[in-house]
Amino acid sequence: MTTPAQPLRDFAPCAPFPMGIQLLEASAGTGKTYSISNIVLRLIAESDDIAINRILVVTYTEAATAELRERIRARLREALLALESPDDAPSDLLDNPVIAALALKQQDDPAIKSRLRRALEGFDQACISTIHGFCRKILQQNAFESGAHFEMELVPDHGPLLQDIVDDFWTAEFHNATPLWLDAASVANKGASRQHLLALAKAATADLRLTLVPPFREDAEKVPSLAAFTEARDALKEVWESHKAEAITLISTAAKAKPPQWKLNGTSYQQRYTDGHVQRLEQWLNSDSLTPAGKVPDALAYFSPEKLEAKSKAGAVPDHPVFAAVDQCLQSWAQLETALDQALIQLKHRCVRYAREQMTTRKAALHQQSFDDLLRQVHRGLQSPESGQ
Repeated sequence: MTTPAQPLRDFAPCAPFPMGIQLLEASAGTGKTYSISNIVLRLIAESDDIAINRILVVTYTEAATAELRERIRARLREALLALESPDDAPSDLLDNPVIAALALKQQDDPAIKSRLRRALEGFDQACISTIHGFCRKILQQNAFESGAHFEMELVPDHGPLLQDIVDDFWTAEFHNATPLWLDAASVANKGASRQHLLALAKAATADLRLTLVPPFREDAEKVPSLAAFTEARDALKEVWESHKAEAITLISTAAKAKPPQWKLNGTSYQQRYTDGHVQRLEQWLNSDSLTPAGKVPDALAYFSPEKLEAKSKAGAVPDHPVFAAVDQCLQSWAQLETALDQALIQLKHRCVRYAREQMTTRKAALHQQSFDDLLRQVHRGLQSPESGQ
């Protein structure tokens, strides 16, 4: 049986402290520092069991930590002044509801002032710190139990190191790569360019719990074979050189023909469109790039039996070597593109593995830690104190 969720309620600085874990939600500019200083004031003033060195206050930045430390110290001073010398204290001190409530409570609890004095006298022992500063302190105080090194350098940004790691991975993967494999990995929409892999490695090393989907396949082909597509492209090039004039004439005639002759949609197959696609197709067939990038796939499709059939208004698409070779080239490219997509997924998996392994190895060699490393090390120590980690 699950416990029903408690309704949200406004934070009341003078209400009784609830037991257990409590979450205070607040947006920017709503008085978080003011509320925290009041909470610390109450914890000190209302209990003999809570000394200033037993309260942990953490925040994100060094600047925020310094401000919070001064604000808490000032709040304790203000409260003590208001209780010890109410006539000399500024009148607005009692505008603080917590200080006003303590002024009334001291009639029944005269020890409040002595608790505040002790807190101010021992304020240097207060643990008010950044999150990473607290983690570092805990690890150093428990160095043997945590396995923490004494001379580790805290580096806030390992971006340059990660760039080196990704560059090394990219070089290892592609220094002998075929142009097609390099082109496929570099195409932005595949998400496997150097920039994409760097972003992926950054996320993977920041959170070791992240996993890639679909999962890594040990039996997957690292680099797809280009043989079938290369053969189909070479065949198309040979046929195109021998029969392109016939194919162009067939299409131009069909665009102007009348039923029952084979007739193409004259709008879709205008002569200017045919000329443009012929130019693109020839540029690609005569280039060194195997990848039909840009508008080349549209040019191939323009001469494919499938599109010619779809755009026919009468008659049947004639059999022609160019149309058949284009169709075979498109089918081979579709199969290769599927294989490339699978290979790129495996490439990303290898990148994540390499980045995580190398980041750990290189940071250890440089005696460096990141903020996340501190958090993880403290977490491991809290989860498994008997392991000595």
